[in-house]
Amino acid sequence: MSKNEYSIIKDFLDKDDSLFDTLTITIGLIGIKDNSDNPSQKYKVSKIEASTEGKNEKFLKIRNFIEELNEEVSNELNTGFKKSDKNSGWSVFFLIKECIQILSRDDFNFNYYRGQRIGKWKTVPSAFRDFMNIRGDIYHDKFEDIYKEIHRKFPEKIRYIEFPQMEVSDECSTIMYARGQQLALLQHYELYTPLLDITSNPFVALLFMINGELDDPKLEFYDISNTILFMEPEKTKLNNRILAQKGAFLNFEMLLSKVEKNTSLIDELKKENNTMQIPRVALEIKYLEEDTKAESEKEAKINKKLEENEEAKQLVNSVGNLNIDSNRKNVFQDVQKKLRTKLAEFKYFEDDLFPDFEDFLKNRMKLFKE
Repeated sequence: MSKNEYSIIKDFLDKDDSLFDTLTITIGLIGIKDNSDNPSQKYKVSKIEASTEGKNEKFLKIRNFIEELNEEVSNELNTGFKKSDKNSGWSVFFLIKECIQILSRDDFNFNYYRGQRIGKWKTVPSAFRDFMNIRGDIYHDKFEDIYKEIHRKFPEKIRYIEFPQMEVSDECSTIMYARGQQLALLQHYELYTPLLDITSNPFVALLFMINGELDDPKLEFYDISNTILFMEPEKTKLNNRILAQKGAFLNFEMLLSKVEKNTSLIDELKKENNTMQIPRVALEIKYLEEDTKAESEKEAKINKKLEENEEAKQLVNSVGNLNIDSNRKNVFQDVQKKLRTKLAEFKYFEDDLFPDFEDFLKNRMKLFKE
């Protein structure tokens, strides 16, 4: 693939947000400072709500479901737990599981998933992120050369398959499929590629979501039934990890494929009201605020007294921001711990995602910090 072709994809991903038709569901968490009944509880679920964007006809039913669920979450008498449980408030895991059960139904068909521990990360393959080497070379400009070099040095492991002249033909589709399988192997060896990892198992996606420090993490649901980007990997001795992760890919090179003789998928996606977007639901877990009226009243009194002293006011505000960051971190650490425990009850463990020897050791070391 030429530098120019990859630049076309990169430019589209940077300037257009039209590949996915997205509905966002937000689970809002508020911190709890004063909780004498249960000191270990650091947060509670404040709400679950769905955004108004997204034009897919299925989104209306999903919004209605989320509204009904939020009514239950907002009802203080309905905690989402059995009466015998000491916990109060709704479980994040329970809400996620409810969404999984609904969205995976045949009438919705959101049957592939991706977990991200950092919510602000864009859903793009690593080859199209803004990586640059010390000489100032942009990664996506050098990708094809890197691919060729790997093939020259390790021909027994990787075949080089040249990007074809795109046209609407079975031959072109066959070449792109074969090239995609080689890209999947390169991704297995941790090269940045134009493939986006997804999985058919939502709980595997959850494991990825909690694998590392969390900051507004999100679980994405995809309906891949009508997209040519979807690609399943072939089963080989080299892709144990992909099989363990129930993995598949969205191949972003296919954005250049022809949907008509002179029209690429990118051209079609740029059109208003096009029908080729991938329906996506993004379920995000967001930290909202502290749940203490007394704190708010105290802050108002302090601010009133500090109005005459700007330096002191700035100092107090900076300390307050540090406290918010600390509380936020504590809340997400607690979310991570509880999700990990719940997944373990269902026999899902992060170690199982990395069956290869090197990956197992690397992941195990992530659990220890200085």
